This record gives sequence, structure tokens and C-alpha cells, in this order.
Amino acid sequence: MSDYKVTDQLSLLFTALHDGTITAVSEQVSGTIILVVDIEYLRERFTDHGEEIRIILEDCTLFEFLLYMNDIRIRDLAEVARREYGIINAINTDGVCHVHCDDGTLLLACGGYSIELDSGRILSLDELVGEANAYWDAFGSRIR
Repeated sequence: MSDYKVTDQLSLLFTALHDGTITAVSEQVSGTIILVVDIEYLRERFTDHGEEIRIILEDCTLFEFLLYMNDIRIRDLAEVARREYGIINAINTDGVCHVHCDDGTLLLACGGYSIELDSGRILSLDELVGEANAYWDAFGSRIR
């Protein structure tokens, strides 16, 4: 399984990507998986030109999708990549990041990660979470 600190950070990261959609999954090299997330409301908060946020998972030891219906586990990366995943939130359970999606749970364990915009700009977790929190704070103010 993965380092608890990394898994806690991934849980924060994917929770910050609430309402985003994982639109692409690919393996760059063995153990390095790239997720492309379409999340317009958050991406437009960054001034760099582009439309997506990429999550690069390094040294992956677990990457599978558990469908809510039928409790089917999809372990084949090519099969996982055929679907899109609407992100709800994420939690760390025993060193595994459970990314709750609209029709199942993505289970992740890895040794590290990075976040980048499709412009190539690298983001810190604090930067991404800060922008997500600012968006939701403003959203909450608008509906009151």
C-alpha cells in the first residue's frame, strides 16, 4: 500500500476536484499513471490558457475501479480508461485513497504525485485546494 501521508494528500486533492470529471487515464511508464480532469469552474481560476488539470500518480501499487452496481472490480488499466468518472470526494482508508465517483469508487495507492495544468504549469496541493476553497466560499456567498 502507499504512504499514509501521500494518501491523505491525495484525499484532499480529489476532494478539491469535486464535480470534476476524470476524462482520460493513461500509463506513461510502468507505475506512473496520468489522470486528466475536466473541471471548468476550477481550471478557469488559473490564468494560464487551457482547460484541464492533470494528476500524475507515481509508483502506483493499486489502481482499480469498484463499480457500485454488482461490486465488480475493474483492474485492467485499458478497461478503466474506457470510462469517465464524476468525482464526488475522497477519503484515506488504511493507506488507500478511495475516490468516490458517481457510479463507483476509484482505489489508489502510490508513492507520490504531482499536479499540473495543461499549460505545463506545476501546482502545489495548497494552491489547488486554496483555489477550490475560494471558489466554494464565493459560491456559498452567492446563494445566501
